[in-house]
Amino acid sequence: MSKGSDRRPGNGFEDKYSAIFGEKPIKRGSYVQDPKTGKLVPRGTYERAEVNAPAVHGDVADFVSPISRELITDRAQLRRHNEKHGVTNTADFSSAYIAERARKRQSESLGTTAQAKKERMNLIRSELDKRGL
Repeated sequence: MSKGSDRRPGNGFEDKYSAIFGEKPIKRGSYVQDPKTGKLVPRGTYERAEVNAPAVHGDVADFVSPISRELITDRAQLRRHNEKHGVTNTADFSSAYIAERARKRQSESLGTTAQAKKERMNLIRSELDKRGL
């Protein structure tokens, strides 16, 4: 009598798959349960809600300021530098804020803001008045 498995090719999971799970294929992947809805959401599309809690951040990597050309080595020095020069880090802004600012910049460059439309209307009216129309 030999030791080992009694499994034979073709007599396993693959042959019994439809009997176990049915004909409909299983949707595979990695999912996260949304805490609000309780539904499973694909991990790649799930956006975690912002956490309103204290956090401990590590040290910043040393870098040279593009403004003053001084070497910044820690967070306290970075805070003093930002305050002195009236700047802030882009990491301080949410992705929603950055997207909204980009949309506003594009609107301003294309002249589709309410102010730009108002200025165009005033210009058209003044030109029509000059020509007596």
